[in-house]
Amino acid sequence: MRLALPIALLFPILGHTAMLTADQLFLAPSDVPEQVYTPILLNPGSSYNIGGLFDAVNILPLLKANPNTPDGNYTTADLNSIAAANYGQFFADTPTVDYSANLSPSGANLFFGASGSYFVRLTSGPISSFLDFQVGDGWFPIGGAAQNAGPERDWTPPPADANVVSQGEDDAGEAAVTNQAAGLLPGSVRAGSIDDVVNAIKAASQKKGRKIAVNLIGHGAPGAIQFGNEIIGDGWNMGAKEFQKLIDPYVSSIVFISCNTASGAAGDKFLTEIHDSIRVVAGFSFPISVHNTGFDLDAKGLAITLADTPEPSSWVLWTVGALLMLTRRYTKPR
Repeated sequence: MRLALPIALLFPILGHTAMLTADQLFLAPSDVPEQVYTPILLNPGSSYNIGGLFDAVNILPLLKANPNTPDGNYTTADLNSIAAANYGQFFADTPTVDYSANLSPSGANLFFGASGSYFVRLTSGPISSFLDFQVGDGWFPIGGAAQNAGPERDWTPPPADANVVSQGEDDAGEAAVTNQAAGLLPGSVRAGSIDDVVNAIKAASQKKGRKIAVNLIGHGAPGAIQFGNEIIGDGWNMGAKEFQKLIDPYVSSIVFISCNTASGAAGDKFLTEIHDSIRVVAGFSFPISVHNTGFDLDAKGLAITLADTPEPSSWVLWTVGALLMLTRRYTKPR
């Protein structure tokens, strides 16, 4: 459920003004609710003005890998322990330096100097509203460590001309998950084989009369994605290079919504090969899960690298990574 935002005006502006103090800006990870967030995209160095009468504005940046655990992850208790007195140990960005805010009678002026993901709470009397800003490269790793931003949230796949969802897996648990995923995407096409995937993409492209944006939803492992009981990936039923050649005439962008497909060296190789002539490619570098309301993301561990360019010959690699709380975890396709 999304709270109504008590504002009269919402638009980007240039420059930034006087800042609130670091303590005034502090927002605890435990205070950010679980809800669906639609990120507002900005470039580093941008300001954002929100007109209205606000009592406070608080900002939560990405967290560093937890210095108190071997894997860098956070438990709920760990997140609850982050407070105004100790946030400097955990915040990846520095308030008043990398991000800032100013309150005036006409509204709130936010400034984001560093790339990253920021949750912003606006308070007006008894009402608090939350916004999610993705700035520049968005969620990205520090020194290769997973990022940790706090709350669990539902995630909706990006708009696409075709959502192709796996079906017919031998494993009943796997089949139940993809059936549930298809239910979240009205009008999705089901695919029980790699041929089904290619044919579905081709048909959607020919219907539109152009190259299309595609979301592929299936079970995954590093460098691989499964449809039915067939797997795209090195050493499986079809390699990424071969798959890329089959879909290249029809696809302008593609997102692999599957566990771990973009993870590690195998994931990098997979996305690179798919990206050979497809301008935008995305994949999850950690597991995801499916719930009744959406694809479940826990912002702990989000690690997104986002780049784009109009030149088809240049690198355009959009790697979406998320360390997620799971209903079901798949370490490799069956």
